Amino acid sequence: MERFLRAFGKPAIVLSCMFPFFMMFVEWLFKITSQTGTGTGAIDFFGPSLAAAGVGFLVPLTTPKPIAAIVHLDAAQMKQLADAGFTLRNKQDEVFCQFVWVAILIFLGVWMGSLQISAHYSGAMFLTLPLHIWLGLFNYFIGVIFTCIKEIT
Repeated sequence: MERFLRAFGKPAIVLSCMFPFFMMFVEWLFKITSQTGTGTGAIDFFGPSLAAAGVGFLVPLTTPKPIAAIVHLDAAQMKQLADAGFTLRNKQDEVFCQFVWVAILIFLGVWMGSLQISAHYSGAMFLTLPLHIWLGLFNYFIGVIFTCIKEIT
């Protein structure tokens, strides 16, 4: 848990996590100041925006970490391995990267569902929020969790 909190405390991760909310606020301002009378609500884009941000969190996670961050070898040893044609990989990181590709496909489906619900069924509610916002929050927070997992492993 402590490693998770340390990873989340890094400024880049905090900025990345807060940026979609800043964008939603700006989009909301533009939306309410330029109501066109199309009948769409001022928050109908929140769910798809959050869902897209969640997918965006996953894309950089498909690249394995540099092996120098995991195994501490000096430059001569790394050069010797490279010259021999060997590539060092962390099996755990490699499996996680493959899992992230599957998650991207699932997250894209959730994003498309959020778009569809937002466009055609924006009044569909679950508990106290529209359904498209719940779908967006799912993508967003799972994307943040995956990012933190990648940072601490």
